Amino acid sequence: MEEVDIQGIVRRAIEEFVSQEQVKNEPAHKAELQEERRRREQLERKLNEVIAESQRNRQIAEEAERSSAVRSELQRLGVAKIDLAYKAVQDAVERTEDGRLVAKGEAGDVPLREYLTAFVNENPELLPARITGGSGQTRL
Repeated sequence: MEEVDIQGIVRRAIEEFVSQEQVKNEPAHKAELQEERRRREQLERKLNEVIAESQRNRQIAEEAERSSAVRSELQRLGVAKIDLAYKAVQDAVERTEDGRLVAKGEAGDVPLREYLTAFVNENPELLPARITGGSGQTRL
């Protein structure tokens, strides 16, 4: 009788079974990887959209805060025509990297309060009239 290598036969049978299982499962793994890639790309797109929306909202909030600060300072200075004065100075006012509001003037960056004070002094027509009466006013 010839010697039968039972271990070799069992080893080959197991290797053959494992290779057949890999071939059978490979398409499923590829499909699963494709699905995971698609989901990841979709999540990345949504994340980029959320980041862009967040930046837009931050810019809107900063603009509203800047507008509010300029208008309140104009009001504090006694300006009667706040909207008109705001439209005249809005393009000159910017926020620095450290968060301060400054105006771009001829001499460089000027603090907001100083710039608006000088602007109001140069444009007294924005202030309320000093004399409320005239020749046609009647006394009570």
